[in-house]
Amino acid sequence: MNNAEHLEIVRLYRNDHTITIKELARKFRRKPTTISRILRENGVTPQYNRTRMLNPNVRKTVLTLTLQGLTMEQIAERLKIADGSVCNIVHAHEQELSCLTDAF
Repeated sequence: MNNAEHLEIVRLYRNDHTITIKELARKFRRKPTTISRILRENGVTPQYNRTRMLNPNVRKTVLTLTLQGLTMEQIAERLKIADGSVCNIVHAHEQELSCLTDAF
């Protein structure tokens, strides 16, 4: 991996507060431990549960769009967040979503 790729990993991680280490690992075809090491070497402390950092309004919007029938990919694209973050939010609120859909 060259220095330009290292800088791109750091830039993406710093600028997109929802992208996870696993998502960066998939994107750059590296192990998550390699991505974590690169971040640490560049003065960035990896955070292992970035979904919790999302604004509560984003969570609410994700759940609303899910109820409206949008796919996780469509929601991620619309809100400019990672697919994995949408997936984590939906799975964390599955019971709540089930109750809401049963009410309709």
